[in-house]
Amino acid sequence: MNDIAFDPQAGSVPEADSELILLEGIWEAERSGGGPVTQRRLAEDAGLSLGLTNAMLRRCVEKGWILIKRVNARKLHYAMTGDGINEIARRAYRYFRRASRSVSLYRDLIEGFVMERKRRGFARIVLAGPSDLDFLLEYACGRHGLLYARTGDLERAARMAASSDVCVVWGERLTEPPRADGRAAADALSLRDVLLPKSVSG
Repeated sequence: MNDIAFDPQAGSVPEADSELILLEGIWEAERSGGGPVTQRRLAEDAGLSLGLTNAMLRRCVEKGWILIKRVNARKLHYAMTGDGINEIARRAYRYFRRASRSVSLYRDLIEGFVMERKRRGFARIVLAGPSDLDFLLEYACGRHGLLYARTGDLERAARMAASSDVCVVWGERLTEPPRADGRAAADALSLRDVLLPKSVSG
């Protein structure tokens, strides 16, 4: 539920998205009937400290998005207001529009990359490691007649890169390229490199 669109330049979740995660967490707890959600759980879900979560929840109360009711000396109950539900809908719509534009941009960049690899004589593209954009790479390969494979075995992927007709791309979530025999593949390429010009990524 709390998936944030891939942003190659982002190092953390933006504050506005953290607020949305908090609001969604409270709303989901109300809708599921699983009992009140704790501040600690909200902080974990949003990837925030307890102190920052507390401050953000207070700000949400000031804006009229949530109500806080003290159950006892140690326990609070959070409840969504109508304005809070409207804020979730408004932000979710904006997020969806932004994510749709990003997917379209990433699709075009990945498709250009696949076409360029095909012109250079590659017959197969192998995606090594985790990626949120694997479906775009698979789609572009299929559309342009290249074989597509995905593997979590990074050493195997690095060995495959030695083949002249195989292009290995490592997932944008990996911090370093796949390795074979302890060495990084000489031409290892990250999906992040495909999506960002050198002046931005390096």
